Amino acid sequence: YDLTRKIGGEHVTVTNLVPPGTEPHDWEPGTDDLQLLENADLLIFNGAGMEHWLDKVLDALSNKDLLLVETTEGLDLLQAPHAHDEGDHAPGESEDEETHIENDPETADPHVWLDPQNALHQLERIRTALVVADPDHADAYNQAYDQYADELAALDREFRQGLAGLPRRDIIVAHEAFGYLAHA
Repeated sequence: YDLTRKIGGEHVTVTNLVPPGTEPHDWEPGTDDLQLLENADLLIFNGAGMEHWLDKVLDALSNKDLLLVETTEGLDLLQAPHAHDEGDHAPGESEDEETHIENDPETADPHVWLDPQNALHQLERIRTALVVADPDHADAYNQAYDQYADELAALDREFRQGLAGLPRRDIIVAHEAFGYLAHA
């Protein structure tokens, strides 16, 4: 939602289907949301298993002109930390030593945007879709992309420089969402 608003600016109407304060992993669209999708030109979604409801909703829609934009398409996805059981490690391998590249959306960690390089990939996919859907405003979308791509590059540099000298690599969080940032 945020990246689409940044690229689309005044030329698009962006609706976040998942209401603020709602757990996106559990949310499912209601009838009002289906009506929005029936009238939409684009559905920009994360992918990587985040939208568990997507196939069911798409089958129910009569809007066959809806352009689908999966922003994680083409990324190497990490396996979600909870996607494997204790004992799934190779002999001699601890959980801390694992790095799982898992392009199966059923077991992938969907929080890709927390690595600024992945967010840049998502920004590019959004820009491309908006240019295809609305070529009259391509210059504005490209200009916005350039601006926010520079900001993401600066954020990536800030993370790398700020974390480079840390003696420990442990992060304590309330939600297992930072795998991509830690991996980067």
